[in-house]
Amino acid sequence: ADGSPINEILRVHKAIRIELQAIMDASTVLPESMNPNAVSSLAERCSFLRRMVHFHSKAEDSIVLPLVEKRVSNISGSYEDEHSDERRLFGSLAKRLENLQCSGDVDVAMSVYVVARTLRDDMMSHLSQEESHLWPLLVKNLTIEEQSEVVANIFGQMPAE
Repeated sequence: ADGSPINEILRVHKAIRIELQAIMDASTVLPESMNPNAVSSLAERCSFLRRMVHFHSKAEDSIVLPLVEKRVSNISGSYEDEHSDERRLFGSLAKRLENLQCSGDVDVAMSVYVVARTLRDDMMSHLSQEESHLWPLLVKNLTIEEQSEVVANIFGQMPAE
């Protein structure tokens, strides 16, 4: 995919991976520190990544998957299911962080860590799957111009933040 417009999507994936790891690292020390500022900072970071992933997944579901499905059938269902699972995990993480902010309970801090680890692992696997299967299908089946249009449409759906 050298020179492919799809590389811009791979840069977004790299940013998501970096944030997922940072969230995981921050959640690892929560049970020991129970620092209210660290909990608030982690909640803000999770909220930002949740919005970023939401818009990215929504664009994939509405733009990329239907386009790929036209050329290669039976490919979109598992990606849509994984996007749904991501939304559920982000919701669970947000709820646990809110609970932790109110309670300061070490057990809740441990549950934040467990959900953050699950989210990181699931999303890392999902991103790798997309990069090894979904995006190469686009590169193989679309012209550079069509790829550019797809990337532009994806970024066009994302807020500037």
